[in-house]
Amino acid sequence: MIQKVVVFGGNGFLGKRICQQAVLNGLQVVGLSRSGKAPQALGNDKYWIKEVSWKSANVFQPDTYKEHLQDATDVVDTIGILLENENYKKGIRDGFSLSSLLPLPTLSRNPLLSSTPDKPVHNPDFNYKRMNTESAMVLADTFRSILQNREFDPSVKPSFSYVSADRGFAMVPSGYINSKRRAEDYLLNQSYSDESPFRSIIIRPGFMFDELKTTQFNDLRTVMHDAIEVLNCANKLVLRKQCKQVNNLIRPTISTQQVGRALVEKIKDNGFNGIVGLDELLKG
Repeated sequence: MIQKVVVFGGNGFLGKRICQQAVLNGLQVVGLSRSGKAPQALGNDKYWIKEVSWKSANVFQPDTYKEHLQDATDVVDTIGILLENENYKKGIRDGFSLSSLLPLPTLSRNPLLSSTPDKPVHNPDFNYKRMNTESAMVLADTFRSILQNREFDPSVKPSFSYVSADRGFAMVPSGYINSKRRAEDYLLNQSYSDESPFRSIIIRPGFMFDELKTTQFNDLRTVMHDAIEVLNCANKLVLRKQCKQVNNLIRPTISTQQVGRALVEKIKDNGFNGIVGLDELLKG
């Protein structure tokens, strides 16, 4: 039996790397997103992108994606937001001018919160509760109801994977990590039940970067990644990681490729059910 994985947010920053690793591991892959478009190809991405079925769906409207779950063995939920301002993703995606961070009046600002001069987009669904918690609950409930009404190979236990986070980030409201943890609790409570038709895989990555975009100086993620790596290096060489408070504050970065590899390994491990922390992800 060929495993079929459906990745929600499949054309996103992390979602596309999960799709890539699933294809490389011989899985049938469906990538769902609001646009239904394939992601922009970097390097040799075009070779695996054509192997994915890219479709449009709205996670809050199950009728738009139920057909793709009918024969799915695995579902991956990468949907989520870091900030409750829809414009921040545009700022990260479009890049920024380093000179804009240099003038003195801007030094006290949070560059994530002011990443674009555009007015905030007022989308009632764009908040932590809706995007980080309720979206996962709706998707999990839909997948569970489908599994309970179909016969499947008992040797392959379906899985529901959720992208959570290692911990909160500086300058990011606590509502972010709290909403992630609430979704985790909901999924784990379901999967630990004997009646659960699927196992839950919770992954907790830290700050992520794409290995193919680390040379783009105007890319906000690249600049932040480099800054965090400098801090990590200083913590290791100067403090020798002896200060617990600093260790908790300065966490390792991880590539989306590493996260994708580690997650697909857990999806293929029919006996795994639980949380995959940052340290374990870094081994991927």
